[in-house]
Amino acid sequence: MLHKSSHGFSLLETLAALGILLLSVLGVYRLQLFTTHHIHFAYSAGQVYELALEASRRISNNSDALISYLNVEIESAQKVDCNPCTSQQLAGLDLYHLRLSLEQIESGAAMIEQCVGINALCLKASWSGTDLKQCGDSESCIEQVIYYLP
Repeated sequence: MLHKSSHGFSLLETLAALGILLLSVLGVYRLQLFTTHHIHFAYSAGQVYELALEASRRISNNSDALISYLNVEIESAQKVDCNPCTSQQLAGLDLYHLRLSLEQIESGAAMIEQCVGINALCLKASWSGTDLKQCGDSESCIEQVIYYLP
């Protein structure tokens, strides 16, 4: 009577184990990519909300020049040199400082406009290259009330 003694693993068992290990590693890698993307997204969204808060404070402190803030793309605002400043010059300086904050956001864009349906100013802002005109269709965009008009 012959007895086969088996020591170790067969090639088929080894390949099956390697396949299972490969699927596990790929799953962890995909989870890591997903997590990194969402962390970056959340960071950018937080930066945009901080920008909205800053815009709200600046406009509240200079409510005499509300019209100067409207429909200006913040990323095109230029530095204003003045001392002392008029309300309109101060609005230009505020928009310039908001632009500096906006530059910290990856592919950020923003503008202040009259809110639809209410008597207020809204900050419309986007990140990750989203066009402001497509704000309603994107997760990478917000419209935030920043100042209620009198």
